[in-house]
Amino acid sequence: MTREDLKKYKVFLESLNEKEKEERLVHLSELAAGKKQGPMTGYPSIDKVSLKYYTEEQIRHKIPKKNIYQALKDYNRNRMKTIALDYGLISVTYEEMFKKIDEVANSLTAMGIKKGDRIASTFPSIPEIVYLAYGAAKIGAILETIDTLTPPYLLIKYCKRSNPKLIFALDATSDMALDNIKKCGYSKVISASPVESLNIPESEPIDKKYENNPNYLTWKNFVKKGKNVNSKDIPYEKDMPFAILHTSGSTGIPKGALISHDNMNALASQTINSPLDMQPGEKALDVMPPFALYGLGNGIHVHLCAGMRVRLIPSYEPNKFGEQILKYKPNRFACSPAHIEELVNDPSIQDADLSFIRHPIEAGDRLRNTTEISIDNILLRNGCKDRLAKTYGLTESCAGVCICVNNETNKFQSAGIPLTKTTIAIFDPKDHNKELLYDQEGEIAIYSPNNMLEYIKSKKETNKTLKKHEDGTVWLHTGDIGKIDTDGVVHVYGRAKKTIIQYIGVKLHPFEVESVLTHPLIKKAVVAGVRDREHDRGELPVAFLEIDSSSLRYENKLKEYLLNTCRQKLDYYKVPVDYVFLEHIPTTNRGKTDYNKLVDDYEKIAENREIIKQRILKIS
Repeated sequence: MTREDLKKYKVFLESLNEKEKEERLVHLSELAAGKKQGPMTGYPSIDKVSLKYYTEEQIRHKIPKKNIYQALKDYNRNRMKTIALDYGLISVTYEEMFKKIDEVANSLTAMGIKKGDRIASTFPSIPEIVYLAYGAAKIGAILETIDTLTPPYLLIKYCKRSNPKLIFALDATSDMALDNIKKCGYSKVISASPVESLNIPESEPIDKKYENNPNYLTWKNFVKKGKNVNSKDIPYEKDMPFAILHTSGSTGIPKGALISHDNMNALASQTINSPLDMQPGEKALDVMPPFALYGLGNGIHVHLCAGMRVRLIPSYEPNKFGEQILKYKPNRFACSPAHIEELVNDPSIQDADLSFIRHPIEAGDRLRNTTEISIDNILLRNGCKDRLAKTYGLTESCAGVCICVNNETNKFQSAGIPLTKTTIAIFDPKDHNKELLYDQEGEIAIYSPNNMLEYIKSKKETNKTLKKHEDGTVWLHTGDIGKIDTDGVVHVYGRAKKTIIQYIGVKLHPFEVESVLTHPLIKKAVVAGVRDREHDRGELPVAFLEIDSSSLRYENKLKEYLLNTCRQKLDYYKVPVDYVFLEHIPTTNRGKTDYNKLVDDYEKIAENREIIKQRILKIS
């Protein structure tokens, strides 16, 4: 198939109506499963061979065309008496949860918030963030979720960019919010305590300190504002904005991705209608913060739409993950690599009964191969029937669009298969219109109802990410490098920006080196590119190894062992030029490796480090 033929065929596919597209997907699933005979094009986005893992019912499911408040209510219309949220010692039924949501919607309306208005929140995973998110959704307001620990200078930048009319903050951070009220533009600070929902008497009411401040309201007084108001549900509109969530960008101020109600419903609907077999009444552990779409989307919205009982964990503490699993015995959880790293080293988990766990999910960064092997061994030998389900997604794609939906699709070091309404393709990094074939490596792109609307106030960055192709389709270009194999399974190798390019032009992906940096004393290995000080351009690979402080005395022996291993197993230019041993590899507040800090810290000591010369390829 020539490039022009491919373009014409894609234009034809886009011209199909919804019913025709649905019938085509069912046909492709039967073709891939061998139930029908027919030709394949060799292009993953057209063949969609991953559909063979889904049932016809799962393929034909309809994404709700409603705002997320209405969708959530419809999903749970017949289970209002069941428990929706657990927090501390309290439990909240779906009926009680919707009553709280309606109260918040009424109060927002009483304070003049209308459809399209923006509000901001720095709440962690407490019940109030659930009530606030769906209350805002009910009336069509747009919620910006911000990390509780965001420093003042960044909070000001976020708020100047989005112009929220109100900000909701934890009591501990109310001072900062009030101090910046004139700079940020919001008119009121509404404060809640982490124990707000627990009905614990406070020794000194929080509003005492600010009782004369006209810009301040406690959560309780905020709710009272809506006592005599009856807010109306906003009718559904296509592409209606729901939330602004910040990317984990590595440079400058993180971009604000504008996420729609359709995006959130597409995430929930596709995840529920999959072989993950989510069941109402199952217990889910929400350990990811709501300022990340992974927390707000997968941790809260998906689990609640599935009718589950969600345990909210207000603090992001991976070191307590094992303790939380054994205490709450969740059937489901969606966590970060940091949680899994802690879990495999937790003695209390090694021989514990884990038969209650179903399809445990991890996302956010690539796991080390030894960690993946270890967690799978722990899960399977202790009664869980499912291996760790790795996923792939971005803030811009409303979290997960790719997942290991069952053990059959759970290939080692892979990210699973696309969800039913989602298409993944690999394109030439130098030509975004040139799609690559199976097993060819290039840039991962996503065509999905999950894809964001835009980056707010950044048309230039939006156009860099959401690219219109020559056939008229708009793809989300991720900047990640990967491939799709002949089973439709997606393999993600890492950010294109993290690809290390040496001064002679050769390239290497960090994962290639990290996979061989294994030793019983090494808990985590990360490879990053550092400035080549001997040349005016290019980078060199440096290995950063996390080990216990008690093992630091073996640094020289470990370095010698790793150097020899790398020289035996890697091409000459992939061998790290330095091996740095640390007690802790730094992570971001989302549990991802903080590459910027690693490289910045290394630059400060680079002149005192001895660089190991890479072997030079000589051709005689």
